[in-house]
Parts: sequence; structure tokens; C-alpha cells
Amino acid sequence: MSKKTGWILLAISFLAVIAYALQRDLIFEKAYTGDLRNRVVGARLIKDGHSPYFYKWKPGDPIRYYNPYDYNDLKISAITASPFFHHLLSPIVELRQTQLWRLWLAIEYILFISIVALALSLTSTTRQQQLVMLFATLFPLSNAWQTHVFEGQNYIFIPFFAALFYYCARRKNERRTIGIGFAAAAGCFAACLLFTRPNTLLFFLPFLFLARHYSRAWLLTFFLPLLLLSGWTLCNHQERQLWQDYRVQVYEWAKAFNGEHPTQSNKLYIIKKWEGIDMDSAAAITPKKKIYKENGTVYNLTLLIFNRKLSVPLLGILALGVILLLLLVFYFLNRPFQQQDLARTAIFGFCLYMISDLFSPIWRHPYYFVQWIFPLLLAASIYHPRHKALYWLLLATILLSYFHFPFLKMGNTIGEYSMLATLLFLSLPPAPSPAGTTSERHS
Repeated sequence: MSKKTGWILLAISFLAVIAYALQRDLIFEKAYTGDLRNRVVGARLIKDGHSPYFYKWKPGDPIRYYNPYDYNDLKISAITASPFFHHLLSPIVELRQTQLWRLWLAIEYILFISIVALALSLTSTTRQQQLVMLFATLFPLSNAWQTHVFEGQNYIFIPFFAALFYYCARRKNERRTIGIGFAAAAGCFAACLLFTRPNTLLFFLPFLFLARHYSRAWLLTFFLPLLLLSGWTLCNHQERQLWQDYRVQVYEWAKAFNGEHPTQSNKLYIIKKWEGIDMDSAAAITPKKKIYKENGTVYNLTLLIFNRKLSVPLLGILALGVILLLLLVFYFLNRPFQQQDLARTAIFGFCLYMISDLFSPIWRHPYYFVQWIFPLLLAASIYHPRHKALYWLLLATILLSYFHFPFLKMGNTIGEYSMLATLLFLSLPPAPSPAGTTSERHS
């Protein structure tokens, strides 16, 4: 079978999987997607001038703020997205919940397909294209994606913003006006990433080693959106208060997962029908296929293996130590950074960010894994025959991470940590040159 035929078969398989996954996910239309409701209520509260991070609905409050997911004994609310992300949702949050769910499902698939398209645009060989399509085709079948859709989560935005930033950052050699335009776009997407999840700052750290390859005008333009958004956040009293509440709530959630519950009385109020949702019907809707959940954080693994809890400060110190050690290794292996190897830098930076995720004291559900789609497809787009064995290993880690194998305990967790190690092996040492043989490049 020729390489072109293989690529066509993979493309057909990808479209078939998308069609199957959409049909599978549409059964959730009448279901109650709890995390999406959290985001919607949070965006509505902020839009109306209220802070959402300690809000609890009670009779007499507008039904637009009703959130049946948020009844527990915690002082903090279940609304955990950043103020910035809630602002992004503002244009659509006045829709009814059922309308929002259909729109949200479309957005999730559009963002995923956009990431795949961006990865394909970065390839230069048929083999790279085939790997991108293979990795992408498996993705909608994974536990992570099904959980992401079922809960109405927003983690697909992280790889989407990262992919757009990377695409724009590599366009620095365009003509002056076009290059400056890409610099501004890269700055906007970097700001979106940082203000959606502040710990994505770690993703950008390795790029500092490459800064000298960019012109002063490019860098100044890049930082302008970041400075403007930061300035508005600091100078606007309401925005500054929202971020302070958000910071306190994140800390309180960490304490709650450690067994230190900041409690308050919170009476349960059940409304059967609201915004097109029938709670009785929604409760009867379940995924066609069982979704297996594992919590593979360092905190949970330490608890399972050693029956010992790690404190939040100790987790932070351990994470910082691992990240600094890896940064030093990256620096000494690649100095003086004469080549601008953006792909490896982006993969390595994303691994640093995901390490902070794995060291989080917060329970880590399968939908967190959705974020890996960016470094996986980027790694596929720079495939080199010299690293064939690593790519076979990467495929094995994908299968372990995506699917449940009954004979293997904590298989998804084993797969994710193995994937992290494999991507680090790919990104830490200098890249081979050239990227494939001449015949392969034009096949």
C-alpha cells in the first residue's frame, strides 16, 4: 500500500470517527452538563456585576443563576473558571441551557478539528501527515473526550490557544507588516492562554531562550496585548476583585481536597424544569459506553501507594523542583540556542505545564487529558525516522491513556506518565537534521 493510499484511508477513518462520535455525543442533548452550567452561571453573575466564586443560589434569586450542581457543604462555589474565561463566554450566555449545550458541543468539535488542521499545515512529509491523522482519529474515541463532552468542560481551549500561539510565533520571518501582525496575534493568543489558566505561564518559559531570534519590534508587538490585558485587570476595581476572589477560591478548593473543608449550611433546592432541562429525564441519560475514571495526580498516587498525604506547600515545592531541573537540562543540552527549534521548545514547555497539572492537589478527572492533544499532534508533525522507536512508544502510551484495559490497573495513569516521559525524550535533546529524506519529503 502506497503512502498516499494510507493517508487517504486515515482521512476517511477520521471523518467516520467524527461522524460516529457526534452521533454518540448528541444523546447528551437533554442531559444536564454540570460543568457547562458552572461556566454559564459564572459568566452571567460577572456580567451582572457579581462575583461568582462564593455564590450559592437560594429561593428568590433569579433562575438564571440556578445551579443544581452546586449543593454541598462547602463555602466556595463550584464555579472555578477564571474571570477572563467567563468574559469570553459573555456573548452567548443569555441562551437557554439546552441551546447553549448544542452550541457548546459544536464549539468543542470545531476547536478540535482546528487543532488537527493546524497540525497538518505544519507537516512537510507524508509520514508526518499520516501520524497526525492517526493520533487525531483515536482522540474522539478516548475516555477523556467522552468525559469532556458529557460534563461540558472547557479544557479543549488550552491546546487550541497554545496551537494558535505556536502557529503565529513561527511566522516571524514574514514581511515586516505581516510579521508584526503575526506578533500581535501571537500575543493575543498567549494572553488568552495565560488568563484562562495562569499556570500555563510555565509553557512559555523555554521560549525565553529563543527570544534573541526575534526582532525588537516583533517582541514589543507580542507583549503589547499581554500588557494591555494585565493593565486593565489591575486598574479596573471590579476585575481586580474578581481575580482576588478567584485566587482565594483556588486555595480553598485545594484545602477542601486535602480534607480541610471550609463549610457552611447549604440547603438543597430542587427545581425540576428550567431553561429546557427536565432533571428527571436528564438523570436517565447516560453514556452508551462506560467511562472509566482515574485520578492520577502525584498527590493521589502517594496516598494510594504510601497511604500518606502530601501538603499543598510540599506539592508546590516538589513541582517547582522538577520543573527547574528539567529547565536546566534543556538549557545545557541546547545552549547557545543557535537554532530556532520552536516545535521542540513548544512540546517541552507544554510538558512543564502538564507537570504542574499532575502535581495539583485538586482531583484530576479524565477530561484533563484532552490538553495533551496539542503536544501529541505537534510531535507527529515533526516526525523523523531517527526517532521511530520513540513514536511507536508514543502510540502505545496513547492507547493506554485513551482506552481502558481491564487487565491493567491504573492503565490510563501509566499511559499518561509514560507519554510525558516520551515527549520529554523527544523534546529535550537537539533535533536531528534534516527532517526526513528528500524522497520522503516529496512523497
